[in-house]
Amino acid sequence: KYATLATVSRCGMIWFSEETLTTQMIFQNYLAKLREVSLDENERDQYQARPASSGDAASSSGASASASSSAPSVVSASMRVQREAADVIAQYFEAGALVHKVLENAQSRAHIMDFTRLRVLGAMFSLLNKGITNIADYNTAHPDFPMSADVVNKYMTNRLLFAPMWGLGGSMGLAEREAFGAFIQGIATTPVPDAPPAGPCLLGF
Repeated sequence: KYATLATVSRCGMIWFSEETLTTQMIFQNYLAKLREVSLDENERDQYQARPASSGDAASSSGASASASSSAPSVVSASMRVQREAADVIAQYFEAGALVHKVLENAQSRAHIMDFTRLRVLGAMFSLLNKGITNIADYNTAHPDFPMSADVVNKYMTNRLLFAPMWGLGGSMGLAEREAFGAFIQGIATTPVPDAPPAGPCLLGF
């Protein structure tokens, strides 16, 4: 649809139909990358520019975790935050859990833009990543009292309501998005205000 076979072959690209990738495969890939690939662009570039020797990997204080289990490495503070956040949210990405239910509901609703699974999931992942970098930035600015594990847990579980609200529902009209927010409030396993009319809309929470 977007490139000829000649272009694809010359770029060394492998094209998969969207139907080839299950939603659970996409979730597992996101969580795996979150645990191993730094969200910090500078840190990621520094890691890729280093020699591949294990001695270098062990001596670089800013390095992210090495992909090789046999080569020792130093895990940066930001990577520790990413792994902690991934551990917190992983349960909500399991089959039949909250994120699956919210995605299915979002897909059944009217959208101003064409709904595609990869587009809305990409937007949701970006919002989750922003939440994780917020934690890392806070810890960098407050080295004497970084965010505790309990606060990280609460922050990321709340972020997991905000990210689908706008990532999956960002292309909905206002009324549809408000109804979508009420659905999320109804199935949330973390403390949230009652859904309208008893409580406020998730859009303003």
